[in-house]
Amino acid sequence: MVILKKLRWIMLATVVLGSLLALTPPALAGYVINSDGTVTFSLTAPANTSTVTVNYSATPSLEVIGSMTKGANNLWSYTTPEVLVPDWYRYYFRVDGMKTPDPSNPTLLYSTNDSGTLWQFFMVPGPAADFLATKDVPHGMVSTVWYFSSVTSSWRSMAVYTPPGYVHDNRKYPVLYLHHGANNDGFQWIWSLRADFILDNLFAEGKAVPMIVVMPDHSGIGGIPMAVQGDPAQDLYPVKELLENIIPTIEQKFRVLPGSRNRAMAGLSLGGWRSFATLLQVPNAFDYYGPFSAGWTSAQIATVEQDHRDLLLDIAASQNIKLLWIAMGKDDSLWANAQATMALFDKYGIEYTYHETIGAHQPYVWRVNLYDFAQLIFREHGPQPPHGHHR
Repeated sequence: MVILKKLRWIMLATVVLGSLLALTPPALAGYVINSDGTVTFSLTAPANTSTVTVNYSATPSLEVIGSMTKGANNLWSYTTPEVLVPDWYRYYFRVDGMKTPDPSNPTLLYSTNDSGTLWQFFMVPGPAADFLATKDVPHGMVSTVWYFSSVTSSWRSMAVYTPPGYVHDNRKYPVLYLHHGANNDGFQWIWSLRADFILDNLFAEGKAVPMIVVMPDHSGIGGIPMAVQGDPAQDLYPVKELLENIIPTIEQKFRVLPGSRNRAMAGLSLGGWRSFATLLQVPNAFDYYGPFSAGWTSAQIATVEQDHRDLLLDIAASQNIKLLWIAMGKDDSLWANAQATMALFDKYGIEYTYHETIGAHQPYVWRVNLYDFAQLIFREHGPQPPHGHHR
């Protein structure tokens, strides 16, 4: 097991090193949160640089390209016209069109699945972002676990979060299998969505049952064959990959409680679609399902009802499922898909809980979804006392 280490980070190191060497010393860069709520970005670039821009999330759902102004000593700067409300934001620089990292910021994410996008992050603190802030509480660990996929005939990876205390106790834990969105990998939940900090804070406050969280890389270049545009009952992932490869690997390498009552599945967007597909194919594999920002298209609903009515009836008859929690932002582009999927469930007597929040198809919504869903699962393990502070 290698802590926070993936092959793609070798590529990241190459990008970072090349970019840093291109900077004119001393390398001045970074961001400053101003008293009026705006943010000023700065970067020192070579003297012959023509243009420097900063790509940043002006709101949790709006990406902006800001043109930076050159000042003394080749220092380029840009102040956002927007006030950035408390949240976790991402950004990167371009120097004459080349993606360039901020050498002062260690929060680097290089996603090979997202067109080679390099992102860095910063927090605007405040009450609305308190649930995902870094606090003086016990912290879990995130590891990279490799396994051989019989579906793709290749080695694949997944991020695995173990809760505070896992390395010191002999307890067995329930497991949440948490899935990323399209054009990402399992570390989207760590770097971009701060799942580990959200869970640390929930456990410290006694609001959620301590659990292991597995974040597989279920798409990407050369990835698992997807049926997102087709029949969800034909998707290979639920049975061939999740049940036959991923879960056995986790149960071999970690101390986990056995059985469906100790397993939950959730995910955002594509990961939510996977959750629905798994529910359809093997409803009794998990007792808890949490599809976020997802739903079937009208064509998929027609196919499911016409060709797989028996599977819908199996879901309705399941005695295992304790919670089917469907979450959606009210302005999400997939809102209509979710409503149509729930209408199908209503028709077949499939029980679910619908949770709608303010927001669109965006990171803030998914962080809140995880915060809420994590408090609802595995409650039969009893109330959890706060962990208290850790120094």
